[in-house]
Amino acid sequence: MLNSVSYTLTREPGTKSEIIFHPDASLLNFINSSHNSRIFRIQASNSKGKSFLLNLISYSLFGLELSSEDLIPTLRRSIESLTDESHQKIEFDLSFIDPEGFLLNSKFSQTQSQPIVTITENEITTEFNFEKFVKQYKLVYDIPEKPLERIYQVIKSLKVSNNELMLHFNPIDIILEGTLRKIDNQRNETCISPLKSWTKLYN
Repeated sequence: MLNSVSYTLTREPGTKSEIIFHPDASLLNFINSSHNSRIFRIQASNSKGKSFLLNLISYSLFGLELSSEDLIPTLRRSIESLTDESHQKIEFDLSFIDPEGFLLNSKFSQTQSQPIVTITENEITTEFNFEKFVKQYKLVYDIPEKPLERIYQVIKSLKVSNNELMLHFNPIDIILEGTLRKIDNQRNETCISPLKSWTKLYN
C-alpha cells in the first residue's frame, strides 16, 4: 500500500526553460484517502502525473533490476528516463506499508547511483537490497500490448514466486511434522508439554 509520496522533478535544470514539478495536490489527496485499502486505483485528470508516479514507484522498488521477461522494453525505457541527467533531475521520498504492517521507504537524490530502500520491522530499520527485496515481495509493473497473452506470463511468474516461498517454508513443515510424531509416540507428560508449547508457536 502506498503510504506517502514526495518528489521534486526539475526539467531542463539551469536553463531559461527550467520547470520544477511536485506531486499534484489532487493526486496526493486521492492517495491519502486510500490508506485503508490494499487495492486501489490512481485517479486524476490528464497531465497530473499518474504515469510518472507509476514509473517512480517501480524505480523506487528496484524496477530496473527486473528481468526482460518481467519488464517490457517500453516501460524499462520510461523508468530509465527518470534519471536521465541530460534533461532533468529527480529527488524523491516514497513510503509503503506492506500487508504485515512493515514500513518500506525508498529515497533517491542525484548524488546516488540508485535508490536507498529500507524496511522498518518492530521499530528496527535495516537497509534493503534487491536480493533481500525479492525474497519478501514481488514487484509487478505492466502495461501489456497484448493483455490476454501477458496475463498468462504474469500468472506463471507469480506461480514461480509462490513455489519459491513454499520451498522456503518446507523445512519448518518437516520439523513440525517430526515434533508432532514425537508427541504422538510419547507417553511421558513431562516431555509432551514442552513439545506442545513449541508447536503452538508455529501453528
